[in-house]
Amino acid sequence: MKKDKKYSMPANAEVSIIPVMQGEEIKEVSESELPETLPILALRNAVLFPGAVFPITVGREKSIRLIRDAEEHSSFIGCVPQT
Repeated sequence: MKKDKKYSMPANAEVSIIPVMQGEEIKEVSESELPETLPILALRNAVLFPGAVFPITVGREKSIRLIRDAEEHSSFIGCVPQT
């Protein structure tokens, strides 16, 4: 029998929390405001819906860099579910 892999962090692991929203109201974004190329963040075990505020856990170093870069430049990130 094959064991299922479990993904977890040790209790003593150092965790960084990156605030994504700062209590701002959701605003409509026109297509002209979007960049020609949109960076994509693949989400495991999560589906986002338009207008919903949803906390997500990001662990891969590439994903963390993507979020930090978007925050620094006040840019957009596209999110898609990963299967």
